[in-house]
Amino acid sequence: MAVIPALPTAPAEGDCATDLAAESPAPVVVEFEPVGRWFFAHQRRRHRGLSVSVCEDDSDEDEVSEEETSGEDSGEEDDDVYTSIDAGNWKNQDHYAVMGLGHLRWKATQDDIKRAYKKAVLKHHPDKKESTTEDQAQENELFTCIQKANEILTDPKKRRLYDSIDEFDDSVPSITRDVKQFFSNFGPTFEANSRWMEQQPAPELGDDDTPYEQVEAFYQYWLDAKSWREFGYFDKEDPSDADSREERRYIERQNKAARKKKKKEEYSRLHRLVDNAMASDPRLRRHREEQKRAKQEKKKKKQEERRAVEEAKRAEAAAKEAARLQAEQEAKVVERKRAEDGRKMRRTFTKACKRHGLLSESLVEELRGAMPLERLQEICAVVQDKEQFQPLVEAELENLRAAQQKAKQRAEAEARPWSTEEQKALEAAMKTVPKDAKDRWSQIAAHVPDRSKRDCVRRVQALAAKAKDQKAGKVPPTEWTEEELSVLVKAASKVYPPGTQGDRWGLLAEYVQTHAHTTWRRVNKDIIEKVNSMKNVAAGLQGKKEKSKDPMVDFKANKRDRSKPSESKPTQRL
Repeated sequence: MAVIPALPTAPAEGDCATDLAAESPAPVVVEFEPVGRWFFAHQRRRHRGLSVSVCEDDSDEDEVSEEETSGEDSGEEDDDVYTSIDAGNWKNQDHYAVMGLGHLRWKATQDDIKRAYKKAVLKHHPDKKESTTEDQAQENELFTCIQKANEILTDPKKRRLYDSIDEFDDSVPSITRDVKQFFSNFGPTFEANSRWMEQQPAPELGDDDTPYEQVEAFYQYWLDAKSWREFGYFDKEDPSDADSREERRYIERQNKAARKKKKKEEYSRLHRLVDNAMASDPRLRRHREEQKRAKQEKKKKKQEERRAVEEAKRAEAAAKEAARLQAEQEAKVVERKRAEDGRKMRRTFTKACKRHGLLSESLVEELRGAMPLERLQEICAVVQDKEQFQPLVEAELENLRAAQQKAKQRAEAEARPWSTEEQKALEAAMKTVPKDAKDRWSQIAAHVPDRSKRDCVRRVQALAAKAKDQKAGKVPPTEWTEEELSVLVKAASKVYPPGTQGDRWGLLAEYVQTHAHTTWRRVNKDIIEKVNSMKNVAAGLQGKKEKSKDPMVDFKANKRDRSKPSESKPTQRL
């Protein structure tokens, strides 16, 4: 129930703040029920706590009239949609067209949807129309579809599902080499597909003059882009309609698999779009050609630098070779001159020794061959004076004898085997004398009697080489393996029997190493000793076998002989 006062006299023009209550007569009580736009205005005043205002009513009337006018402008288009509407098949209807937002679709904001719903309710609410029963049923169906469209479009999750399957061109332009056709085909396609991308805003394709950095960033965005597009709107079955938990879970698994498959197809389509665009983009082709050209130029430059370095090396090597040849030639000349001078001095030395009757020819040859050229030159300088020449010759002869004696002693010492005491003394000296000691080998040799520095060094080297060979398996063990013995028996009896021409023992050693598959090789001495020992063993076994015959064998043999009939005539019985 609302109370409306009598209308006052019109206020002065522009004076909206006049106190109307002071000039108003006594109020008159009128009962009315607001409907339509007046109902919404009344509810809005109640919600805001406002009283009746002429100005507010006027503004509301203007607002609603504008909304009605705009609805009337698009009424013909909406009527075309409403004629084919079916409340039972609301899932396949065009919700944007039902709400009168077909021109905006996914670009429509929540305010646009609210205004559109308000207009649709004011126009198609069943209570506002007087019609027959059949028309009333049709109006109810229409209003149900409007409510369903509003429910889907105002819910962000449901609207995303519907927008994912809304009218959209999923085709992918084919690869082209035409620059204008590339930008006209792929530009709008990328712009249309950008609505599905989670990361916004999406970069634009640009034009033929776009810098390569922006082009690279554009394709990188699309290669890494993630689509929010979902495909659950047209699920074949609704899990809420299931009769049991197992059936609901089964339906959810089936729907999830179908959505995943469609999502995979969507990403494949986007990747195909990016691949075709990258294959057709003239900017990428130019960049690849520039890179290829720069790479070829860099390679050519490297080849030229390498060629220059090689030429410089060849020139340097040629210069070094020429210098070496020249040095060798000069050295040959000097050596030839030195050899000629040596021959002359040796002839002079030989003639002087004969003239002074000092040495025999063999001693002269031995002495002049052992003396260095410088010493021979010093002696030849005094060949005319026997008193000076003879002492020099005798001194050189003594030096020669001493050197020969020393070499003989060294050879004997090297040939003499090391005793156990010498080996122990050497090992003790190696442990006692530090490794960083000055003249270490001389100190070691001092601890080993009758052994020189050279003997100690060679002994240590020989032991180290032997240890290395043993570690590598090249030194044969003392005991023969069964495989070696069997191979040796076969080789000595059948392959290389006695009387074989050539180095029989060397052939046996090689045969045993090859067929026994050993890393070491036996020396001839080991082969000979082993073959002889095997012969002795065989002979001993044969003799032992002959001596160990059972005496019953002979007895039985003799018995058999006696049992045979004698060829002599039988004796006559007396």
